[in-house]
Amino acid sequence: MRRTAGTRKSKVETYIEVRIETLREERDKTNNENTHLILDKGIIELTYVLELTKRENQPDE
Repeated sequence: MRRTAGTRKSKVETYIEVRIETLREERDKTNNENTHLILDKGIIELTYVLELTKRENQPDE
């Protein structure tokens, strides 16, 4: 029997979380304000996508 999507993270969710963490690490390595702005935008967009993905994968309650 197959498990429901709500009990485990999907591969997509895991990838997005890892990518967000990688971007945060890159942001911490630089002091350039322009680079911070670019990385922050990417982090925010990926966080939004992650939230949408989690909502889509959770069963209706």
